[in-house]
Amino acid sequence: MDEVQQLCDKVIILSQGKTVAHGTIDEITRISGKDNLEDAYLHLSEETEILEVSEEL
Repeated sequence: MDEVQQLCDKVIILSQGKTVAHGTIDEITRISGKDNLEDAYLHLSEETEILEVSEEL
């Protein structure tokens, strides 16, 4: 995940073929309540609701 954080402006997290989050790394870590992208991914990929992250957050 370190490479993703260094190379990407925005990311999409998929779980079971569905988008569960998309936005900047800061937005995704903020909505997940986690400190880093890897923990946010693990948390959000377990969620069943589709979360949409807007740039306005």
